[in-house]
Order: sequence, then C-alpha cells, then structure tokens
Amino acid sequence: MDAQGRVTSPLCNLSATESAPVEMLVLDHVGHVEEALILTGAMDAKNTFDAPETVHPVPFTEIDTQAHGGHTRLTFTLPPCSVAPRF
Repeated sequence: MDAQGRVTSPLCNLSATESAPVEMLVLDHVGHVEEALILTGAMDAKNTFDAPETVHPVPFTEIDTQAHGGHTRLTFTLPPCSVAPRF
C-alpha cells in the first residue's frame, strides 16, 4: 500500500483459452477500486506503425467489491490472455 492508501496488484492470465476467476482479500483495509485497467485480446495481437493502438489498456469495470469484516474482498474474472497491470 502506498502513502495514499492505494494498492497496486498486477495480475496475468497466461491461458490462451480459459478465463481465470480471481478472489482477492485486502486485509485491514476497507475501500473501493478507484481505477483498474486491463490488456486483453488475441494472443498474437501486436501494435504496428500502421495500427499503433491494437493493444492498449482499457478500463476494467467487471469487479465486485465488498466490505468483509474490516477487509475488502474483490472478485472478478480475468479473460484469456490478459494482463491487469493496475488495480
């Protein structure tokens, strides 16, 4: 946790075909997700000079946040072949 109380936890789903359900418990902290980003798409997707925005971070809003006894529980599913660089 940084000085502003933000938690950064990058996550990856390395499967090219299977989604990955995630449940995360942030101990001793009740809060919410201010911003979450995700990179996802085809496994062979890439940026080129002709298509520089093929792979780019987009908001990840499919996160359920619940207070749980002085903690915060986050549940979500990462799509196949995805990286969530910031929560």
